Amino acid sequence: MKFSILSIFLWLVFVSLFGQSRLTTSFNSHWSFNKSDIVLASQESYDDSSWNIVSLPHTWNDKDVLPDGDRGYYRGVGWYRKHISIPDNKLSKRFYLHFEGAGQLLKLYVNGELVGSHIGGYSAFTFDITKFLREGDNVLAIRLDNTPNSDIAPLSADFTFFGGIYRDVFLIETDPVHFEMLDYGSSGIYIQTPKVSQNSSSVKVKGTVRNDSDTNKKIDVKVSVYDGSHVRVAQIQKKLKIAAQDQSVFELSKSDLQNIHLWSPKSPNLYTAEVQVLDNGKVLDEVIEKFGFRWFHFDAKEGFFLNGKPLKLMGANRHQDYWGLGNALSDDLHRSDLQLLKQMGGNFIRLAHYPQDPAVLGAADELGLLVWEETPLVNEVTLSQQHDDNAEVMLKEMIRLHYNHPSVILWGYMNEIYWAHRFLSDTIVDKHTEATVALAKRLEKVAREEDPDRYTAMALHNYPLYEESGLDEIPMVVGWNLYHGWYYDTYEGFGRFMDVQHK
Repeated sequence: MKFSILSIFLWLVFVSLFGQSRLTTSFNSHWSFNKSDIVLASQESYDDSSWNIVSLPHTWNDKDVLPDGDRGYYRGVGWYRKHISIPDNKLSKRFYLHFEGAGQLLKLYVNGELVGSHIGGYSAFTFDITKFLREGDNVLAIRLDNTPNSDIAPLSADFTFFGGIYRDVFLIETDPVHFEMLDYGSSGIYIQTPKVSQNSSSVKVKGTVRNDSDTNKKIDVKVSVYDGSHVRVAQIQKKLKIAAQDQSVFELSKSDLQNIHLWSPKSPNLYTAEVQVLDNGKVLDEVIEKFGFRWFHFDAKEGFFLNGKPLKLMGANRHQDYWGLGNALSDDLHRSDLQLLKQMGGNFIRLAHYPQDPAVLGAADELGLLVWEETPLVNEVTLSQQHDDNAEVMLKEMIRLHYNHPSVILWGYMNEIYWAHRFLSDTIVDKHTEATVALAKRLEKVAREEDPDRYTAMALHNYPLYEESGLDEIPMVVGWNLYHGWYYDTYEGFGRFMDVQHK
């Protein structure tokens, strides 16, 4: 299709006059960086002119992981600083800083004031920086720490715990009336397909609208659903009344959608939900989410079924790092891994062992790869309330952030969690077992409440305590990480082990 310069100009004018109020800007370029802990670096007046200039994604461990003769790598503090200018006519807007991921303990300062902190290296998160900004120049400072911390998973694993702002960052500007921005790093919009069949389907869209203005508002929420050819297949609208400085939850649904194209590995058909907040026809805010129509189930005897048909799941695990780059990858590199798996004939990927970049989930949707995604609880747990609370937050962040992806079929929350038991003293091993089982039950409950439509999962290794403690009975699906003929036993032992487990 060809467009003339005039048509493009008219389209841009149309968007500027009638388009959504939300403005999302890449915030990746020209950060000042220093790999050390500097007490005064949070202050607005601090001189960072001698620091290195970097662009995101960035990690300070891209060159020091496993160098010759030294197996150590830097685990400590790094600082990032950046200036942002806010025009006077923008001060009535709301401003948010959205991080797709940073490793692993982050504190954000604006003009010397602490905005907030985030714990965990693999989930997205968002800060409201509105009240900290002023007209003209503003200074953002970020203290990031990947020092080993017994309250932050993973505690140990066979992969590197990189430090740095290693995923994209965005500055998001909204109207005072907008969709919820501080919902565990998610878009705040959740799409369900309660009824899906070959003949007809339904869709349900849920979310929250916030009114951060000083006046009561009467607004409309409108959902438009488009197929892959951008043909509108559904439109739903609802009126809301929201008091000043308050919020309102909404739910819109449409049933009996006909001639829906189902999502599958062979035909990864995607639909687009355009969700808008309207004030007398004017778009105040807009979120666009991709989703798909499919249904699936696991059967202990027959295996996995997608859209009513049996499907053998074949694929691989995937980590997010590259030689020479660490984990600071471009979206293209993330997508290329999934493209290779698809070209190999795979239809399934396990994202080991942590939530991964949005580009990974988007590629899985587009390519038709089914996904097991999991939180970074690997090898062991810490006996502390803070550790368990952090683990629950990580699970909620993962589920809410990637809720709308049709590729995701399994939420995992532990991997070989008894691996470190062999190193524990006999005096504390029972306490660790009890704490692990209790945490698993807690996380299972959270996952079922957050998303009752998907299955939960856990990966175990060849160790009898999983069965003895009942841990293997908690998730809906169990995966076994087995190394017969490699770490132990013979290759033929693999089949015998699986037959016993299946029985």
